[in-house]
Amino acid sequence: GVVAGREMLNGFRRKFRYFNTFGGNPVSSAVALAVLDVIRDEGLVENAARMGARMRAGLEKLAEKHEIIGDVRGAGLFFGCELVLDRATKAPAADLAQKVVDEMRHAGVLIGKLGINGNVTKMRPPMPFNEEQGELLLATLDSVPQKVAG
Repeated sequence: GVVAGREMLNGFRRKFRYFNTFGGNPVSSAVALAVLDVIRDEGLVENAARMGARMRAGLEKLAEKHEIIGDVRGAGLFFGCELVLDRATKAPAADLAQKVVDEMRHAGVLIGKLGINGNVTKMRPPMPFNEEQGELLLATLDSVPQKVAG
């Protein structure tokens, strides 16, 4: 619970508009414990580390092949590529990044983009992400640059 004066609470409401403690009842606590059990029992933390490393290596191979990939970034199952117009200048390729995201979606693989210039692909698969799904993502991403270039 929260106890505060009206002035303080109204100030908080005006400034932040939303507040949530994300749980705190027996049902949500039981759900949280069940999720932690699944993460442990299915080795999902280890899978995230293994698949993240595999995906990063795959993206680095794609960077050797495709000039629009200026940098590969990531940790665990959160990874992506900086897309550039020129590797030497690192000029951001925001329009190309949007085309890559759109083309991937048309091929059935959902990714996003982020970054201050909107030129970094964002891939965040679920924790049970496996080798077959990783190969599909990499193969699809490998085919996209030829479709969006020009």
